Amino acid sequence: MITSIIDKLQQHPSEVGETYWEHFRLAFTFGCLLMVASCACIVHAILPFCCTSTGSSLVKKLHSSMVENRGSNSVRSEEDRELPGVHLGADIKGSSSL
Repeated sequence: MITSIIDKLQQHPSEVGETYWEHFRLAFTFGCLLMVASCACIVHAILPFCCTSTGSSLVKKLHSSMVENRGSNSVRSEEDRELPGVHLGADIKGSSSL
């Protein structure tokens, strides 16, 4: 029973080339950053002059980090390798804002 639970906990992280704790840290960080982006979008909805690109910038950086810059040991589908995005740290001034 416990072995089955441990196997399930490790299955997806190993599929993407990470340990359980590496995956936990990344997924937790992404979740927190998505909450920040969500709050920025809500503030922007109420006060359109505030947070004009915060939400979209964070989402683009997260997409880049998750899809394009994942570790070299990760196993990704062909679709994932072909998704366009912005590299982390790239200048995104010309991006559209939320």
